[in-house]
Amino acid sequence: MERKMTARVSVYPETESGIIRRLNGGNLAPALYANRRNYRDITEPFRELRLPCTRLHDAPLENPNMRLVDVNNIFPLFHADPDDSRNYCFEQTDDYIANSLACGTQIIYRLGISIEHGKKRYYTAPPENDEKWAEICIRIIKHFNEGLWNGHYWNTRYWEIWNEPGNSDPDGLPKMWGGTEDEFNVFYCTVSRILKARFPHLMIGGPSHGLGNAEPGGPTEVFLKKCAAEHAPVDFYSWHCYSDSIAHYVNQVAPIRKKVDECGFPNAELHLNEWHYFPMDWDRETSHDLEYHKFFYSADGFKGLDSAAFLCAVFAGWQDTPLNMGNYYTVTCGSYGIFTQFTEPTKSYYGMKAFGILASECGNRFRAVAEAPVYALGGMAGNGKKMLLVSCFKPERQKVELVFDRKILNPKLLLIDEKHNLESVPVNPRGNRMELPFEGSSAVFLLEFM
Repeated sequence: MERKMTARVSVYPETESGIIRRLNGGNLAPALYANRRNYRDITEPFRELRLPCTRLHDAPLENPNMRLVDVNNIFPLFHADPDDSRNYCFEQTDDYIANSLACGTQIIYRLGISIEHGKKRYYTAPPENDEKWAEICIRIIKHFNEGLWNGHYWNTRYWEIWNEPGNSDPDGLPKMWGGTEDEFNVFYCTVSRILKARFPHLMIGGPSHGLGNAEPGGPTEVFLKKCAAEHAPVDFYSWHCYSDSIAHYVNQVAPIRKKVDECGFPNAELHLNEWHYFPMDWDRETSHDLEYHKFFYSADGFKGLDSAAFLCAVFAGWQDTPLNMGNYYTVTCGSYGIFTQFTEPTKSYYGMKAFGILASECGNRFRAVAEAPVYALGGMAGNGKKMLLVSCFKPERQKVELVFDRKILNPKLLLIDEKHNLESVPVNPRGNRMELPFEGSSAVFLLEFM
């Protein structure tokens, strides 16, 4: 008889090891859909994710015919008077943000434009006047935070300037910024200084580089050194990453922290504010390989069970890094979302939900030791309740055993695997040991006990 290979997780429920850091931000909020035809309002399942924040980039792509979020959508005629309320279109964005806030999810507001993929680019040209663009942004912020023009008092703290200024198609067409990166850096410095002078209490940052690069002379260093020389604020530095390596997500943070510090911003937060499990290559992703796209964009592709285990493993690994926020792209129904295009939750959704339960209910961590491809994160909730999140990402071993340093009481286990969507399954601890109901593929376990 073939002997099962065992992965062991050592669990010390009474040994504190820091705090649980809620790094489970998202991108986008529930679309402004009614429950008609093939659309379903995802507000309630979105609420159940318990996300601390979501970043508003690409909102119009999921909300056809809506003037949402983007500066060019809210203030469509740049030559118009920025002091005239009639030149602004706020209503749809008001509703979009209000829906997210009602779910308990705060906003990171991206000031700029959404990505363009068309044959022609319509909004990627740099603003004609940086100072006027900043003045328009001041009135947008005042509408949402200071009640301007029948506005709100939402106290949105994070305001990000632009997105991926260096991102272009292979043929050279810009996707978001039509100027050079040097021109963008000048633009950022001008706008950020104006916004920070008017709103010193807010977090002004950016620029959502398409790749975090700690190398000398790279875009990160060039941007930060320009900001330092121009005395421009960088309250948070943001970048993006798409990878299928847990280690890459975890290990890139410290070098970027070091680079940001060296360039003069030791107090700047770090936001990896677009990321996704990405077992693809960009050449095929941008090709016309229909069968490839059908699989990877399906519920079984990069939204499937491997993705659920992957993102839980990344959340566990990030706990010991200097990262301040991660924002999964996306947490809605687009091709990169955690729902299908028909608004059905995927396995990725349940992985996000599992971490959201742990992170929202537990303040402190307890020590849990595992070895890749198994990852573990323990949390202490109130009244003596403990939670343990275990992620098995493409495991080679056929058995996972939890070994506690004491006997546990009242265990309850939720499972994500091919057959279960964060559903309760029986558990049978023996003394201080428990074998997880594991069938060899990727899986996520959320154990509650006393």
